[in-house]
Amino acid sequence: MNTFWCPSCRKPVELLLPVEPVYSLETAAMLLVCSVGALVETLRRHKAHLSPPLYRTIRRRRMRFLTATDIRTLRSILFSQMRYKLKTT
Repeated sequence: MNTFWCPSCRKPVELLLPVEPVYSLETAAMLLVCSVGALVETLRRHKAHLSPPLYRTIRRRRMRFLTATDIRTLRSILFSQMRYKLKTT
């Protein structure tokens, strides 16, 4: 939350800025019901459909984060009708 000042009355005005949530690979794997290794392989295969990678360094280790849009895109890739064709005989 950011606080701005009203120019006419000088009262603080709180403004919620829209920020898309980000998820670590472990959390994204839980949301997509797959292992982290399978998620990394899927990210490598479908990198053209995803946004540029987001990294953050924590304790000298680079961690990758996925946006909520990337999670929705990966879910549509992983659970599409093309992947799980139903046999109707």
